Amino acid sequence: LQGLYTDDYYRIQQMNNQLINSQRALQKSNQKLKQVLAQVQEANTTIDALEHDSLTGLYRLPGFVRRVSQALDAAPGQAFDIIVLDVANFTLLCDVFGSKVADKLLQDLALFLTGLEHANQGLFARKAGDLFYIYMPAQFCFPELLQEKLPAFFDSYPLPIRMHGMVGVYSASTAEIPPLQMCDRARLALNTLPQEEVRVAHYDRSMQDDLLREHKLLDSVPDALKRHEFLLYLQPKVDMFTGETVGAEALVRWQHPELGFVPPNAFIPLLEREDVIYPVDQYIWEAACQFLARRRELGLPPLPVSVNMARRDIYREDLLDVLDRLIKKYDLDPRLLRLEVIERAYTEDSGRIVFNVLSQLRKRGFWIEMDDFGTGASTLSMAADIPIDVLKLDRSFLTQFPESPRHVEIVRFVVQLARALDLRLVAEGVETKEQADALCKLGCRYAQGYYYSRPLPAEDFLK
Repeated sequence: LQGLYTDDYYRIQQMNNQLINSQRALQKSNQKLKQVLAQVQEANTTIDALEHDSLTGLYRLPGFVRRVSQALDAAPGQAFDIIVLDVANFTLLCDVFGSKVADKLLQDLALFLTGLEHANQGLFARKAGDLFYIYMPAQFCFPELLQEKLPAFFDSYPLPIRMHGMVGVYSASTAEIPPLQMCDRARLALNTLPQEEVRVAHYDRSMQDDLLREHKLLDSVPDALKRHEFLLYLQPKVDMFTGETVGAEALVRWQHPELGFVPPNAFIPLLEREDVIYPVDQYIWEAACQFLARRRELGLPPLPVSVNMARRDIYREDLLDVLDRLIKKYDLDPRLLRLEVIERAYTEDSGRIVFNVLSQLRKRGFWIEMDDFGTGASTLSMAADIPIDVLKLDRSFLTQFPESPRHVEIVRFVVQLARALDLRLVAEGVETKEQADALCKLGCRYAQGYYYSRPLPAEDFLK
């Protein structure tokens, strides 16, 4: 009996040891499992951080593309929109007010977008800079919602520079191409828009050729400046009472070695949109100064030349120095180099930056001309306060002039306004004798247009 007891005791002891060993092994396994789970959690946190933009909390583009692929796989055949939103004048905002102000705008815009109706049905991302990407089922008509809501956001945003958004859309019902390529096509549609107001452009296949042409032009600009492919043309400004040429406007033309003669409307809006117009403007300003110096060498009387300034030119830190250097280099009276600024530059400058810069230029002796007068949202009080010397009546007012009595009265009012403010008025786009005669009767003395002369190469103008 004692032997049986001893055997049972040893078996029980053995089983107990096995149980203890199993418990220890299980504890080790649990510890390893905890470590693995912690590593997985840490990896997921890292992935989540990598997928999301630290500034706005939205997806980064790679994470956005991956999530869009998952959404398309989960709902095959569902129509959808890939939307890209760009903030116009954002680079200008960064340059003038710094990154903190610009970052705050991006954060507020992200909150605005994700707070819109149906936003929880889509995906939102921010690419570096001011580009936002959105995936949204087509049934929610999100592009139209953006077009409706964005103006109020930007109009009420407390910034001294007027901002607005532009929207490009790629729409489809099947995933025939990768999501990243869809984003590229939405961006391509976006690039067709002028930077004037909130607009929406939808992708179509014809845009691909336009994109290639635009890239070719943009890539050509640095070499074009070195090879002097940009040409100075001048259009006379005429005293209609005497027929005398009293000035000229400097215009730019591009003789491209491969594309041939490129008209201004094919490259100037592009260069302005991509913010590469400043070096071209400087090139033409210097060409105008060379022209003025050449007239002096030939013994010809002084003739003021007006040069165009893009809106963003006014915000360049070195603008005053650039113009001062040109005047000194060619030993010119600054009154001979007149600066044309489009009306929208004034109306979009609620912070009076343009006012201050142009005031400094006038103190230096430059004349300031407001170009395209009547096409923006200017007010009469603004016209009375801003530092200008010349109003240029936009050519659009002459399309039905003098046939339309209403157009005649509008022009009469502008003539009286200029006289009351002691400003010179120049009518642009005069193409017929009837227009010239009617303008003279209303008291408008100065004009430029095809009736008097087309823009001429500088040497032809001298002759």
